[in-house]
Amino acid sequence: MFDIKTQTWKTLPPNPDLHVRLGCKKVRKIGVVHEKIYVKTEIELRDWVYDVKEKKWSVADVGLSVNWSNSWCVIDNVMFSYSRLRYVWYDLKNGTWKDVRGLEVLKKYRSFSSHVNPNGRVGSVVELVNYGGKLVIIWDRFERRGRSQNKNIWCAVVALERIHEGFWGKIEWFDVVHTVPKSYEFLRCLPVLV
Repeated sequence: MFDIKTQTWKTLPPNPDLHVRLGCKKVRKIGVVHEKIYVKTEIELRDWVYDVKEKKWSVADVGLSVNWSNSWCVIDNVMFSYSRLRYVWYDLKNGTWKDVRGLEVLKKYRSFSSHVNPNGRVGSVVELVNYGGKLVIIWDRFERRGRSQNKNIWCAVVALERIHEGFWGKIEWFDVVHTVPKSYEFLRCLPVLV
């Protein structure tokens, strides 16, 4: 952990889960919300939260882990996730996931999915990224149904507006940004300002 005030690195206390410490359970993503470090692992319903103030680890609530996928990001201290074909955000007060409204139109552009999960089923590869306070959604899909040799990489830029007890996403732009061979695999998406 990097301390901005002292400009020094500190080692966090070891995670209580031996499998996480030894790398048997891979850490998929890490994010910070309200001075807590959220650690998403590859094992379903066994994620971790590190409280920076209390300097201790705890297992994430099951309510958080159930829709907390590998496709998530934090924007303005709110966790957003793509889970079970839905864009959702986590309400820390109530401990529940809620839908982000206004993004339903993107569903039809995710058909012809190109990802085969470990169970052999075709699924969506969707990445969420915080880009200057906007939600950027990146996904791939085959160019056409059938035996396509290429995949298109799609991108959508979404402005988020908090309305009452929820979020509304206004799609500012979306389109194909690149075409790649079908052997291409997503690794990780990072926002970069040039």
